[in-house]
Amino acid sequence: MPPVAGFRCAQLANESRFKRDEKSGLRGYFVTKFHIFVIRAVLGVVFAVLMTRFFYGKVDIIYVVGLAIFLVGMAYVLEYFRKRKSR
Repeated sequence: MPPVAGFRCAQLANESRFKRDEKSGLRGYFVTKFHIFVIRAVLGVVFAVLMTRFFYGKVDIIYVVGLAIFLVGMAYVLEYFRKRKSR
C-alpha cells in the first residue's frame, strides 16, 4: 500500500528539527540571532558591491568591506531604535 501524502506531512511535522514554541504553540524553524547576522552580512556584501560598482565604477575590496561593515552596523542601529520606540 503506497504511503499517504498527509501521513508523511504529519511525520515531517513531528521531527525534532521543527520545534514548538511554548508561548504561541506554533511549529516551525525559528531563526536565531546568528542566522539574522549571516543574512545581514551576505546582503551587506551584495549591496556594498552593487553600490561601489554603481558610484565608484570599479570594485575594490577595501571599499566593499568598509561599506559592508557600515551597512550591517546601520541595520543593527536602526533595529535598536525601532525596538526602543515600541517599548
